[in-house]
Amino acid sequence: MNARLFALVALLGAATAACSDSAGSCTQTQGTTMFCAEYGGDVSSDNAQSSCSAGRGTYSSGACSTTNRVGRCATTTTSGGTRITSTVSLYSPLTDAEARQFCTLLSGTYTSG
Repeated sequence: MNARLFALVALLGAATAACSDSAGSCTQTQGTTMFCAEYGGDVSSDNAQSSCSAGRGTYSSGACSTTNRVGRCATTTTSGGTRITSTVSLYSPLTDAEARQFCTLLSGTYTSG
């Protein structure tokens, strides 16, 4: 398995544990690979910004960019008894196959593009 994918899984830990689908987004880069996690309404913008900064990412109050996006991975986790859905956008230079493999590691549902 690609070491780049393992690094992305490690970096996403905090972001996917606290995201869903609309309280902003957090973009992070590992080497030349970029990914973006979208925070949901169940997370305050202050908490989203704090979580993003802790992961050394760049917070935005908007959604993840679609430019050069290879695919999206939707996952569901439970945190503090609350079911949380997160959407992670994956970007080039990852291939569609690598992005799909990454999503499988997260036990998510992958959508190309």
